[in-house]
Amino acid sequence: SRDVLLAVMSAPVDDQSKRSEEDSSQTNEITIVDHRTGKQYRMPLQHGRYLNSNDLSKIGVPGSTAEPIVMFDPGFMNTAIARSAVSFIDGDEGVLLYRGYRIEDLVEHSNFLECAFLLIYGELPTKLQYEQWCTRITRHTYLHENLIQHLKTFRYDAHPMGMLISSLSALSTFYPEANPALKGTGIFKDHSVRNKQFFRILGKIPTIAAATFRHRIGRPYN
Repeated sequence: SRDVLLAVMSAPVDDQSKRSEEDSSQTNEITIVDHRTGKQYRMPLQHGRYLNSNDLSKIGVPGSTAEPIVMFDPGFMNTAIARSAVSFIDGDEGVLLYRGYRIEDLVEHSNFLECAFLLIYGELPTKLQYEQWCTRITRHTYLHENLIQHLKTFRYDAHPMGMLISSLSALSTFYPEANPALKGTGIFKDHSVRNKQFFRILGKIPTIAAATFRHRIGRPYN
């Protein structure tokens, strides 16, 4: 039953994600010696391992016209641009977590809408939450007739991903109340507006995907 499923998935795994949180409470620092001047620079490590590259700009030669030190990392091979609470990956160990759950467990025990709830809200839904979640998303599966006409303007051999992406962009013109350019950035703080966009996107993407498939094989959309 779903109650059993949610009970199985109710507790995040106690592994990499937990250790990552433990590391975040540690404050370390490193010392860099500039052999040109003999000066030492103490720089903090965030979460025990991350060096803020802006700190390197403090290193320079007094009286010199040389530019301050700048981090050079082609391809961002060793640069972290953000710290995510949504996912964790360790390619060497083959670990991929979403909100603390192993991807293997989610694939085996969960489904698309449960995982969407997990990614957005940080935890798996209860039975009641899941039922309400599915009901509200299902109400937004229909497509406006104008959007269907937009889909029909594509060539018969148009790539489905291109059709999907452009259709999602077109959706923004149907809902001006969710456009920050028209309503201001305050809408991002409105939970009801944000949630409705979740329902709309999750409800309409499968319908748009189905329409692109029907378009590709030359069949009517419904």
